[in-house]
Amino acid sequence: MQRLSKTQFKYAKPQATIIIDTDSFGPKDLEKANFTSDDYLSEMGIDPDCVVACPITKMVKEAAIQMAEEKGEAPIPMKNVLKKPKLCLP
Repeated sequence: MQRLSKTQFKYAKPQATIIIDTDSFGPKDLEKANFTSDDYLSEMGIDPDCVVACPITKMVKEAAIQMAEEKGEAPIPMKNVLKKPKLCLP
């Protein structure tokens, strides 16, 4: 997260929508990224109104399981599909 915030965030336009995987931002993740509080948006100077925060990892895993069940197959392993953390910028 620290690497992404320093390198990619600066290229986001002021009107950009930032999508955050909340599954990837636990207390240990924030500590590793050298944030001093749980309010990482304020520390980075990001307007919370420009952020869509949702549990993307959980949603993708649940969808993959549901799709596999509908097809009668085993779900695909997710460990290589989803890497943490993610900060997606346009």
